[in-house]
Amino acid sequence: MSLFESKEKLALKIVKFIPVSVHPMHLTILRLALVFPLLLCFFYFSKWLTISLLLFMALLDYLDGPLARSRGQVSLAGKLLDPFADKIMILPIFYLAALPILPLWLIWLTIGLEALLVLLVFLLKPFFEKLGIKRSVGANKFGKYKMTLQTVGVFWLLIAAPTSANNAITYYLFLAALVLSAGSIIKHLMPAADLEGPEAHS
Repeated sequence: MSLFESKEKLALKIVKFIPVSVHPMHLTILRLALVFPLLLCFFYFSKWLTISLLLFMALLDYLDGPLARSRGQVSLAGKLLDPFADKIMILPIFYLAALPILPLWLIWLTIGLEALLVLLVFLLKPFFEKLGIKRSVGANKFGKYKMTLQTVGVFWLLIAAPTSANNAITYYLFLAALVLSAGSIIKHLMPAADLEGPEAHS
């Protein structure tokens, strides 16, 4: 059983306790709504409040896909909105926390590849469909591992003291995530049948 299959199995146990009135899209929209409070916490309150709120948002991200799949509520709107919510949740805090630590080329290349992924999903997919070429809007394994590394990296940025050893760990975490982002982009450009793994979006 892979890491993500284990995570899915655990998530399916948790979502049983979520009321049936809660739609997976509600969790995605709530993540988007919490971005502004998250930035307020970062600028004006303690880092631990920021970390707590980010943990809650990461939990919502962890549960929305399994909730959608377990209830048969997977939708195109959810598949499109979920990766956008991921990026809005992670990238602003990543930029602000990484600016004093990581080289600018790594920060901007990370943001640039994430913007390219959004472009692929929102703009190039309809273009390919007009040409009769199918492209999946769901997450692939590269994207899943990349998102995990980025989330861990952001928490590490917020928690770890800015020592040379800790900064090196941060650097290699986001460098690995960068490689996975490139892999995710390549996968999105392949025929939809070649994409791996269940689509994670609600």
